[in-house]
Amino acid sequence: MAEDLPITGVCIVADPAKCPPNYTLLDKTYGSIPEDADLWKDKMWGRKVTRYMCVERGYAAQETNVLVDVAIINDRDPVPPGFTVVDNTYDTREKAIKKKVLCVRWMDKTMTQDVITELVLLGRGSRKPPVNYTLIGELNGLSLCYKIGRLVLPGGISSSQVESNNVNNYHNNVLNMSNVGSSLPYPLNPDPPTAAPSIRPAGDDHATAANGK
Repeated sequence: MAEDLPITGVCIVADPAKCPPNYTLLDKTYGSIPEDADLWKDKMWGRKVTRYMCVERGYAAQETNVLVDVAIINDRDPVPPGFTVVDNTYDTREKAIKKKVLCVRWMDKTMTQDVITELVLLGRGSRKPPVNYTLIGELNGLSLCYKIGRLVLPGGISSSQVESNNVNNYHNNVLNMSNVGSSLPYPLNPDPPTAAPSIRPAGDDHATAANGK
């Protein structure tokens, strides 16, 4: 299922028709009675302003990062370490969210096994996250939640399986090297040469005899 794939992109658009290719538009809230998932719902300079979140899932060839954490902070708060901010809208380059800042944390997919696989917005009457979801915070009265899943690479192989295979390959290579060493006509790690006996300089015997007198 698409919802089981890692999220590899997050953006906010002013025009829902301008959602980027391969992204999914979150234009409705999660639940049995969907509501409009507009993150702004206000008028600016006499015109209606809208903001909608879009997410990308999958394994685009150029993508190496996956989403591992999300935070919502006030617009004057410092950005948490390791996070980047979704500052502007993808289509118009305007401020993405009023009074709040959406922060996302990415990680190379070879360095993590737990990833965010789904983001949902709850309606204004919902404050409790669905089962298996974690509440992040509130955006314009809507509650943002995420779901964590196990990273599964293309072909249905989990990242933990890849790590286990790498460890097994390493041990196999070590064993293979020991087998190669036993078949060579010389030892793979020869013993260091024995040190040559020290030679006493000429005249030492006379000096010793003299001292012994």
